[in-house]
Amino acid sequence: MKNQTWKSSKLKDYYQFFKPAQFKKTAVLVVFLISSLAVHSQSLADFKYSSERSKGNTLIPYSNLRGAAKTLHNTQTTKRKAAEGYKSAPMLKDKKLYIDFKEDVERYLATAERNLSSDDGEDASKTAELKKEVKKHEDDLDEINDKLDDLNERMKDGIPKWEAVADARIRVREVFREVIDELADSKRYPEKHIGKEPDDEDKAAHDQWEEDKDDLEDYIDKIKSKINASFRTHDDEIEVAEEAVEKLKEGLRLR
Repeated sequence: MKNQTWKSSKLKDYYQFFKPAQFKKTAVLVVFLISSLAVHSQSLADFKYSSERSKGNTLIPYSNLRGAAKTLHNTQTTKRKAAEGYKSAPMLKDKKLYIDFKEDVERYLATAERNLSSDDGEDASKTAELKKEVKKHEDDLDEINDKLDDLNERMKDGIPKWEAVADARIRVREVFREVIDELADSKRYPEKHIGKEPDDEDKAAHDQWEEDKDDLEDYIDKIKSKINASFRTHDDEIEVAEEAVEKLKEGLRLR
């Protein structure tokens, strides 16, 4: 039986993804993933089951890769929920609005200050009103600056959250790409799943083996087609997260 393992670089990638600084309380999970990365042979029934599924981790006939994909997908879901409170488009829109408000208030304040500076002070009530007007615009400006500071902090906080979403989805996609490679290997070496080809002398057994081989190839083709179709979903979600990061960075650059 052929026993394949993922390359050491992939093991390193998984360790980096789950290191404590990035994802807390995962020591046990790391051990589980690393100990289960070897792709074990699956039966014909496993391929049949996966070929009948429509999407998701159940499309993976290899139990260990399916487990890894499920764990990573759960992580991606958790990180996506954490990022939902940092939606980039509304924050970017709000910052642009506050910047416009700030420019208006600065103009109003400049005008009020000029009016106050040119006041002769002979009319106390008029002077008081001018001072009140200056104070009002100063308070408005302080409030807007506080809002902008809050937005900037949220944007800074949101960037690593959306980067984590993109990274998590990329790692899920990598597992499915590994599945595609394994499917090709299973097709090349069907004996891993349906046993060694019988001798020609045993016609009944040989005919059954050929039938199983045809079924295996059919299941593999169906699984591969569905997984290839799912890559568009992976790419779309990665693109959404990466665009969120860029919008937040754009927001931080606005002054």
